[in-house]
Amino acid sequence: MERIKIDFDAPDHQSLARAASLLDRGQVIIFPTETLYGLVARLDRPEALKRICELKDRASKKAMPCLAADKETARRTFDPAPADFDMLADDLWPGPLTVIGRAKQQYIGPATGWGPTIGIRVPSADTLLSLVKMTNIPLAATSANPTQAPAPSSADEVAAYFTGQSDLTLFDAGELAPSKGSTVIDVSKEPPLLLRRGDFPKERIEKTLRRPLVEIEILPDENLQDLMQGPLRIIQKLKGFRYSIDPLLLAAFVEFSPRDRIIDLGSGSGVIPLILAGRGAEDVTGIEYQADLADMSQRSVTANGLAGRARIIHGDIRRIGERFEAGLFDIAVSNPPYFPVGTGHISPDEIRAASRHELRMNLKELIHAMKYLVRPGGKICLIHLATRQEELLSLMRDTQIGSCEVRRVAPRQMADANFTLVRGVAGASGETTVLPPLVVHQSRGEYTSEVKAMLNW
Repeated sequence: MERIKIDFDAPDHQSLARAASLLDRGQVIIFPTETLYGLVARLDRPEALKRICELKDRASKKAMPCLAADKETARRTFDPAPADFDMLADDLWPGPLTVIGRAKQQYIGPATGWGPTIGIRVPSADTLLSLVKMTNIPLAATSANPTQAPAPSSADEVAAYFTGQSDLTLFDAGELAPSKGSTVIDVSKEPPLLLRRGDFPKERIEKTLRRPLVEIEILPDENLQDLMQGPLRIIQKLKGFRYSIDPLLLAAFVEFSPRDRIIDLGSGSGVIPLILAGRGAEDVTGIEYQADLADMSQRSVTANGLAGRARIIHGDIRRIGERFEAGLFDIAVSNPPYFPVGTGHISPDEIRAASRHELRMNLKELIHAMKYLVRPGGKICLIHLATRQEELLSLMRDTQIGSCEVRRVAPRQMADANFTLVRGVAGASGETTVLPPLVVHQSRGEYTSEVKAMLNW
């Protein structure tokens, strides 16, 4: 690692020119910012951005804060600029405030965590601002430390982290003033979110926005992303279990009125409660056995301003009678594990294993729990494997759930169904009705128009 001394308050032009030249050549440099030392690269150099991910030893799905020379340069990274952009930029920049909005397509990549949003700020430090202006392109600048290690405020700390990295150049400004980093807000959707408390005070931002920020915590192994193409956000793990299309199809299959009390059994990452509350349901409860998933889901509820409509609780469905009275709900929903224990490979990942295999509860026990929870005439809605459809319908009949409607789900036209959607009525005895099948993909792999409508509500 090359180490170049620099006076952060009064840098010489030669040092700044050297830093800009390295960036222009697609290198990653370590440079002091007004908050912390940062790993810095040009936003239009994807290989350098990937190198930052390697140096941080973190998944590429984690976004990096970016720097712009001025308001208009920052505006050009967004598509479109957030509704609150002008008032935030005019009132609060330059300064340690990172604003997240929808990214232009050309910038979606390692700097955005391959997601649709980008976070950017105009720095207040003259030295850093001069460097951004010299490169004439926004810069990614994330703290110069491996993930999980403390963010460094001294050049010696940085050098210790990256010993042996010969492709790096450290611009050494000695010890920086103590800092919590930039404050990060997401105004890409409503409500505006405070994702990290940094050096910029929350109250000052709220005064500018003229409304409160919703504060949520995003853990180091998580990210905040769009829930498909709809208006909602969801927190997901960077690695391991992530939601699939199954709960999205089930949520679209649920018919409800706003005042119906709905419970989702085994809510996982909270997709179904989020969608139902987002579509207007006023009372949705999700119950999830894995405490960390329940906590993550509840934070997603908060992130969407839906805490008054939905809640995720940690609990064991097998002991549902200790938590809820019989017949308390109008609708019970579940996207349960599909495979009995003893069939297929059980993942070593605890969350993935519990989402796929009936480790905590089998299908018969689940149907009994759902029947217990709903009032007479209440609805039970599930998605399951098409190969277990007859078993599912038989269990529902045995539990006095009838007048079922079945919709088989095929991956493409002329293919065999792989899933089945089932909707039944507690206490009813009517015959089963088979609805037209749902086809997910067109021949070229795109979603069909019906599925697109389900996912883009």
